[in-house]
Amino acid sequence: MLRPKTTFALAAFLGVFAVTARAEDAAPGPDKEPSGSVSRAEFDRLSRAFDEMREAFDVYRSDAEKRQTIGSLAPDRSALGEQVEWLTSRIDAGRSGRQRFVMTGFATMSYADHEGSNSNFSAAFSPVFLFRMTDRILLEAELSARAGGEEDEVELEYAQASYVATDWLTLAGGKFLSPFGSFQERLHPSWINKLPSNPLIYGHDGALGPEGMLGAQARGAIPVNDSGGKVTYAVWMSNGPGLVDEGEEAEDGTSRTGLLDYESGRDNNNDKSFGTRLAYIPVPGIEIGGSYWGGQAGASGGEFRDVDFRLLGADFVAQWRDVDAVSGHVEVRSEWIWSDVDNNNLSYNNRRDGGYVQVAYRPHVDAAGSVLNDFEAAVRYDKLDVPGGAPQNDMSGWTVGLSYWMSPTSVLKFAVELRDVDDESDQTNVLVQWGLAF
Repeated sequence: MLRPKTTFALAAFLGVFAVTARAEDAAPGPDKEPSGSVSRAEFDRLSRAFDEMREAFDVYRSDAEKRQTIGSLAPDRSALGEQVEWLTSRIDAGRSGRQRFVMTGFATMSYADHEGSNSNFSAAFSPVFLFRMTDRILLEAELSARAGGEEDEVELEYAQASYVATDWLTLAGGKFLSPFGSFQERLHPSWINKLPSNPLIYGHDGALGPEGMLGAQARGAIPVNDSGGKVTYAVWMSNGPGLVDEGEEAEDGTSRTGLLDYESGRDNNNDKSFGTRLAYIPVPGIEIGGSYWGGQAGASGGEFRDVDFRLLGADFVAQWRDVDAVSGHVEVRSEWIWSDVDNNNLSYNNRRDGGYVQVAYRPHVDAAGSVLNDFEAAVRYDKLDVPGGAPQNDMSGWTVGLSYWMSPTSVLKFAVELRDVDDESDQTNVLVQWGLAF
């Protein structure tokens, strides 16, 4: 059945055609004068009207055919739209920061020549797994496989689940890097630490500060000004450390009696430890922080069941980029810890303290491709004081290092340690380390 618009167009066309035909019959030939019924001007006018009507009809017919074609393809167009939407979602998911699962991490190859000990090569591989269940629920874990010590070992560095409650509050639980101080959370990966060794207060033997904790924490940041300033906080409850009893020795043979034992993650009593850290960042690059952690260290029912511990910490970092006076980047970092453990049956007051100050410099030469931009120098001063009468000795020393950045995430570090140990001869140690992130 013809549509109304189509019928109207055909009728108009036939009417014009009939009039035009009669005009053509009456039109004079080339050798004749026009008759009195239709003039030459009238004939030309009717011809132009016919041409316009024919063009209008062709346009209408073309539009009708297009509408019919699009209508027949509507189901395919819908399917195509779904395919485009699916492809778009896959592309978005593959963009940086949008993946649900990411494996990253770092690796370390080291050489150490400690005076008075055998030189030794060692290696470590530390994959980090990140999983985003939702925009608010995040999982992260790090394994560390190490070779070159007394025996090869695989250890869980941390494994925690986090819930982003608000812009200024995140809740987390599991095994997490120690929020006490700033070193463990910020600098423990080998490719970030600017020297091949850790500060004395975070060493494996005689360490004052913990590496990790098992428990739960709440943390976040609150803006305080328009210059990027903020206050960061962390509050946690965790298993407490143990207390080293008589007879246990460190790797170098010295006694560890009276030290806090961070090696075991299992608590030895029913009293959980509590801690907090507050830091003020007036502008990006400057941070001043303070930490507290305390609880019971003695085992339930044991000789030291009433022994409590208290740790206080202060940390500072300042970073300046593109300092014209030195043509480069400068970083100053410092941290100090005070440890107070009830002495119970010990013959000395079990209070210790220690810290470090570190300065790093990396040149920034304007000349394009200058090799100087790939080098970085760092120097650190360490100090560890132990109470008089304790079986350990006071220690201090300097570590001087030079690093070559092979890429933004790969660094080759050389360092010399000068150790001064009370009642012992001084030590000079040589360290080489290649750290890289992936």
